[in-house]
Amino acid sequence: MLCCCFYTQLVCASDSFLDYAEKMANSQMANEENLWRVGAVKGINSWNANQAILANAFLDLYETTRDTTYKQYVLNLADYYINKGDISTYNGTQFNILQLVGGDYILRLRDLQSNFYYTKAAMLLREQVKLQPKTLDGIYNMSTVNTIYVYLDRLSFAIPFIARCAKTFYDKEIFDALTDQILLIDAHTTDEQTRLNCHFWIDDETTDYALTCSQYVWGVAQGAFMIAILDVLDYLEEDHPNRKQLIDIFKRQCKALLEAQEPETHLWNQILNMPYIQTNYIETSGSAMFCYAMARGVRKGYLSPDYLDVATESFTALCENYVGTDAMGNLILNHCSPWINLSAMRAPSSQFALYFKENFKQNTPIGVSAFIRAAAELSKFETPKKPQQVTEMNIAFLLPFQTSMANRDPNADRFVDFYVGALIAIQNHHDDMPIRIHTYDTKKDVATINALIKSGELERMDAIIGPAYSSQVDLMVSYASKYNIPLFIPFTAKLKNKEQYSNVFRFNSLEEEETEVMIDYLFKPDQNIQCVFVEGAMPDNIKSIKEQLTLQNRPVATTNVYKILSDSMFMDLDSSKENILFFNTDKFADLHVQLPHVKKMIDMGYKVTMFSRFSWQKETTSIPQIYTSIFKNKFQNENEYRGIFGKYFHYTHPVTKPRYDLIGYDLTSYIIQFLRTYKTSSNSMQQIVDMEVYNGVQTDIHFMESTFGKGYRNSNINVIRTH
Repeated sequence: MLCCCFYTQLVCASDSFLDYAEKMANSQMANEENLWRVGAVKGINSWNANQAILANAFLDLYETTRDTTYKQYVLNLADYYINKGDISTYNGTQFNILQLVGGDYILRLRDLQSNFYYTKAAMLLREQVKLQPKTLDGIYNMSTVNTIYVYLDRLSFAIPFIARCAKTFYDKEIFDALTDQILLIDAHTTDEQTRLNCHFWIDDETTDYALTCSQYVWGVAQGAFMIAILDVLDYLEEDHPNRKQLIDIFKRQCKALLEAQEPETHLWNQILNMPYIQTNYIETSGSAMFCYAMARGVRKGYLSPDYLDVATESFTALCENYVGTDAMGNLILNHCSPWINLSAMRAPSSQFALYFKENFKQNTPIGVSAFIRAAAELSKFETPKKPQQVTEMNIAFLLPFQTSMANRDPNADRFVDFYVGALIAIQNHHDDMPIRIHTYDTKKDVATINALIKSGELERMDAIIGPAYSSQVDLMVSYASKYNIPLFIPFTAKLKNKEQYSNVFRFNSLEEEETEVMIDYLFKPDQNIQCVFVEGAMPDNIKSIKEQLTLQNRPVATTNVYKILSDSMFMDLDSSKENILFFNTDKFADLHVQLPHVKKMIDMGYKVTMFSRFSWQKETTSIPQIYTSIFKNKFQNENEYRGIFGKYFHYTHPVTKPRYDLIGYDLTSYIIQFLRTYKTSSNSMQQIVDMEVYNGVQTDIHFMESTFGKGYRNSNINVIRTH
């Protein structure tokens, strides 16, 4: 075996797994400030798989720690390449399957931040998936250039995106094809002796080569295949006919790895089925992949807990013997394999030398990524720190009651109603921990907020609710961030401040966020609908909906105002579907002439539902409507609404539409629940946000991060129908 060497021994042998993950990630960022520089050829940056493989590891670490530094590293990469949905330097004409790898981190960012342009970029890559050439027996080919060799590693690195893409866009056809292919891949590559998977096969029966399948089980390719199977299982329905077979393949691979493991080092060789070759060596990228796969397999319930012991022992051995530091204190991962590129013109007899043509490398993208992911996964089994003891919580209300203003705004009554509901929530939830409330009349001016900030009274708050006006909010955002105080904004959704803040919570949603929810709803496969758009200058949200539906080849039709007014709109309607009508205006007042004619179409037997805004609900119309709202459907049932309202407020009320006192009740109840966990837990604010879901009277609340307006937004936006 080749021996390893370090510059310096790892800093602290008692580091937790999470410490290892963060140190390696921080070292990567120190060595390469911009992720888009990874894999640059002759100084030219291009969309490539090495960047994507690292990006997914950083997102894993972000999801574990909720440290936005790691997410931002990936966001910078995405924004470098993506311009209004187009991907710079991406070329799908050669159908290079490695160009699909980046789609996985793009969709992960899209799920975290609801960015429309990330969705468009993913859809562009999805088109490549749909048109990707296939081999003789139906497996995705590597490209249109190399049609002989099929590499297990390249295919496996692309599979996570293909699976996530199928799940995101409800594409059962892609899912079924992908699971069938995994079974075929396994059948092609399984080595009879070790029951592991060989590196490649040749899909050309007319070749003169003596072999049609590689003799070499390369650890990196094996690890990539196992992780790909785990990713597919995450998205696959429990009753999918191929699910059990995929789990069985994964379990067989893990069992075979136990037999291939080197007993002295507890790690694995570069070539797993040839331990006797002198030029073989302990390879750390594949070893870290195996640790990650086993730990994740235990967490998912596919493997027995014994495999966690194997993963823990192996990863510890890897850290102790193959990780060092440079003069700057950055981590070095030794014994990483280079990425093996086999030429279609190279005879099998000379291919073995390629695995050892170069000496092993340090800190390859695959190696660093595998190390971070393994450490982050293993950290999920570590015992959390003991929570701190907390005796009370302090909540400040910053609302414009305007009690001392001569010309008080009549609309200020809504803030009083909100406060009343908040007080009832505090009364109903104060038993477990005393709650101190601090109430301030912030009026409507900025000077009041400035004076309050200068007083220093808010520094000891555990949470701040308010202010209500956007000009005041911007000041308070900066202040609350300075002291890391969770700031809950109950009314305005817009933030002018462009900086990234991790402590700001918006209760209301922006139009862009509601548009994403509607698009997802329209993408569902069980919708028997046609979307009909009235021609003309459309509002941005309707334009976005039409653009995405068109890209997805969903049923879309157009009509115009003349056809509506002449009662000939039926020519553009589909009698076998529900027709959702999108007007070219966001003002209800502009529709009073057209609506009677739409009603005639309904009376003729056509199913027509108009896409509307929440604010239109105060208008009277007999036409079915569909819209988005943070309020749940429940408030439309008057009797149920009264009963729930009476349960919490101890009296009944005849109003059936959303109320400000219920907003105050629901939001404050969530905040109390949030603070109880946050103040008594060692977890980060983001981890608590992920856990805390509140099922409210009027609103179900679950905050998630958002690109639009920064901070967190209430993600429970509902699609509501009225008939």
